[in-house]
Amino acid sequence: MVHYRGLAILFAMGLFAVTVVANDQAKSPATALESGVQTVPPTAPATLVVTPAENDRRLARWLLADNDVLIASCKLAMERATDPKIKELARTIHDAHQTIHDNLGLVIRAPIEPIGGPIRDDLKQSNEEKKTAQIKPQNAIPEAAKTGNSVVKATLHPTDFVAVKEKVCQTLKSDLVGEFQKLNGAEFDKAFMVKLVVWHEAIVASLSAVKNHPTEQLRNTLEDLRATTDKHLKEIRQFEASKS
Repeated sequence: MVHYRGLAILFAMGLFAVTVVANDQAKSPATALESGVQTVPPTAPATLVVTPAENDRRLARWLLADNDVLIASCKLAMERATDPKIKELARTIHDAHQTIHDNLGLVIRAPIEPIGGPIRDDLKQSNEEKKTAQIKPQNAIPEAAKTGNSVVKATLHPTDFVAVKEKVCQTLKSDLVGEFQKLNGAEFDKAFMVKLVVWHEAIVASLSAVKNHPTEQLRNTLEDLRATTDKHLKEIRQFEASKS
């Protein structure tokens, strides 16, 4: 049990380190000055507003990243595990979390209305107008950043932490496949059971972090995911205890 929790803690620390590094890179004035670019002072902050539906979509992406690594490991076990009971356990977990995957996918693919509701037809631009419209440069210099004859170059590159999480999990999934392909027989079975606990605990940690933020529509899916994950953790531990 200590070994399992140790692996889960290491994983959590890895995600935390990525977040901290990304944060430091996004807001470190020293880095910007060294590159010859002065940042806009905090008196001119950028504000990003998203709809509840868009927020749900980001939460779903965050949880889907963990869930998909678990699904990938179960697929491998369904093919390569030597213990029939482990194969059956992997199949049960795979099917349950594939359902969760599909439900989260519906949230991610749902159309997102702009803030303030749908755009009225009389305010929509035609395709020709869109082509001829003058596009404001992405890095346009705000008036607050202009000082006399000198200009402070303003740059804003906010970190997409959901994309960071997805990239971390994609890397871990690739590493997992590479690691498991080197193992066979009882050695594979043992490694799979260890990873099974680690990834379920990772999902629990992610759910705990976002539980207060979804809308009611997404909350039901998250409650299902938590109940399913807790049920599987109990079954995994019971299986491990029966093998001792």
